[in-house]
Amino acid sequence: MAALWSLSRGRGRSAPRPAPLGADAAEDAAPTQAIALALTQALAATERDRDRLAAEATARTAFLLALLRDLRGPLHTLSGFAQLLEINAGSDPLSPRQTQAVREMARAAAELAGRLDEAGACADAHRPLPPAVPRRVDLRLAARLACDGLHGRAQAAGVELECGPPTAGLCALADPQRLQAALRALIDDALRHAAPGEVVRLDVERRGDRIQLTRTTRTPPGRPRSLTDAVDAEGRLRPGLGLGAVQRLAESMGGTLEPSRAAPGPTLRLSLPAAEAALPRPRIRLALYAGSGPAEIALLRHAAVRMDFSLQVAETPEAALTLARALRPDVVLVDAGPAPRAAARLRRRLAEVHADGLPPPVVALTEAGADGRAPALLAAGFDALLARPLDLEALAETLAQTLTQTLAALPSRVDDVGRALDAEAAREA
Repeated sequence: MAALWSLSRGRGRSAPRPAPLGADAAEDAAPTQAIALALTQALAATERDRDRLAAEATARTAFLLALLRDLRGPLHTLSGFAQLLEINAGSDPLSPRQTQAVREMARAAAELAGRLDEAGACADAHRPLPPAVPRRVDLRLAARLACDGLHGRAQAAGVELECGPPTAGLCALADPQRLQAALRALIDDALRHAAPGEVVRLDVERRGDRIQLTRTTRTPPGRPRSLTDAVDAEGRLRPGLGLGAVQRLAESMGGTLEPSRAAPGPTLRLSLPAAEAALPRPRIRLALYAGSGPAEIALLRHAAVRMDFSLQVAETPEAALTLARALRPDVVLVDAGPAPRAAARLRRRLAEVHADGLPPPVVALTEAGADGRAPALLAAGFDALLARPLDLEALAETLAQTLTQTLAALPSRVDDVGRALDAEAAREA
């Protein structure tokens, strides 16, 4: 009876249920999910902070570049009139004291322009460089200009700066503003690392299809050599902000910056493509300048006398359109430095003025160091860009290239105009 009672009690009692297999897994997964959620939130916050910092950096860069562009305006006026005084020295001689004052003005303007270029390059270093606008540039003359701009700093450091006479003849294909910035950074790096009494020398030569500028630092006999060297023991270029900027600028122009152990002392070679023979300069009958810069107007009037063409000046867009419609100039130069959008609108309206014929080429005058504007101006229809402060040789070269390209495209333009007139005649019939 007791056995039956125990059996019946065992049957009535429910056996304990086993725990679900996923319960422990869920308990273990809970902390992991919390950690993953926290990491996701932290990553999202980091991305927001990164975007905010990038936006702030972009805003600061834009503000600094705009400030540098505004500073270049008065500087270009100063350097332009100094250049004009030197050019007119033959017809209007200056006294020795006046000549020295003009040279000091030009040297100070070159020094300040170089500082502005360096500040702009540092502010804009994180952005990729736009395509360069190469022209024929005499490397000896460019090196001499860079040396003149840093002559005072070399004297203050007790370093002798040798650049050779500014003789013409070795022309490279380069962007003038980028080349000047690269040369200044190259010389500045040597002055920073040279010891008092050392000699920094620049030599220019042609090797095959390249023009090479060699920077050498020499130590006089009996003096200790400077400890800092741009080349390491294995002959490789040491990384640095100054030389990195030079290398970046050189590569954007199709050039290279390489160390060399062939000469005594630290030696660097800047190599650029050699320019071909100078293009023939087509004759210009009439040029129109749309702008109000006093230095640009004075230099363009001087260029008109030297190149034997007439120059008309329009200080407002409406006056430029009126003169373009009435005079039909061979080339139009538009000052795009202060207001590039207004210059782009003027370029479109100039095309509309000559819609029934062959429009003249239009060249934009831009600020030095304003490489970021180049693609927008070229997309707006400008045929070429010319950087300020104006250089007479660069002006002549740009006009020659632009007019040569216009003449080469003349048959296709004539065909386009003829087809447009035929289509209009057919519609009227």
